[in-house]
Amino acid sequence: MIRPMTQVDLEQVEHLEQILFTHSWSIEDFVSELTQNPYASYWVNEIGGVINSYIGLWLTPEHTQISTLGVAKSYQRQGLAQQLLAFGEALSIEKSIPIVSLEVRVSNVPAISLYKKNGYKAVAIRKGYYSQPDEDAYLMLKELKGVQHAHISD
Repeated sequence: MIRPMTQVDLEQVEHLEQILFTHSWSIEDFVSELTQNPYASYWVNEIGGVINSYIGLWLTPEHTQISTLGVAKSYQRQGLAQQLLAFGEALSIEKSIPIVSLEVRVSNVPAISLYKKNGYKAVAIRKGYYSQPDEDAYLMLKELKGVQHAHISD
């Protein structure tokens, strides 16, 4: 079940972060996102009280930024990341946000494959985006169908 992330979830989420990522977010990072960032929208997927995956989104009028996406290793390759991507895109469409973006390590071939399979395109390389270890990132974008871009009238 996908539901909003709360501070009660943060120990489980931080544990997943530490296992999944070289440079993981801390509980304080998540608390800041949940309490201080007006654009933040964080969600967890849980079964039987155990969080198996999560996604962080920054929903701005111009675009949605996927800030983090993690799936527990024992649940990978079961469609959970794809489910969370679709969920984030549905939230964006609901709010008439036309573009979703994310950064991904250039070495993260499975994630890049997932994003491409779901319609994301690498549009730029961000040199040295990740600092531990130093690595470039692809900036990937997806334009959401059925959402009109805002036009500034003269």
